[in-house]
Amino acid sequence: MTKLYMDWSDPSEMVTLYEYYGKAQGPVIGRKVFETAIEDRVHTEMKTIKNAKYPTVRAYPRTWLDKLDFIDQVHESGAKSDQEIIDKIVNEYENDGEIKEA
Repeated sequence: MTKLYMDWSDPSEMVTLYEYYGKAQGPVIGRKVFETAIEDRVHTEMKTIKNAKYPTVRAYPRTWLDKLDFIDQVHESGAKSDQEIIDKIVNEYENDGEIKEA
């Protein structure tokens, strides 16, 4: 039988940026991803790896990184938080006159 709904009870796999992208992303991108995770209130955890320079790194839910990667591809200005995307859409509609305040 095919599921007609998404089972959100299973948590997403936690992966590092290296595991997700297949290469190191560097401290600048790492910091931006971490700050975005804080804005989006995403659960993160520290993962121990075999690297002398960085023995522990932050891991993020794979589904959230998928969302960030999609947003980065769609929006020219890069990954944005959900609130920034909503604000931009609302501003575009308000400027077009489609949303009118009472």
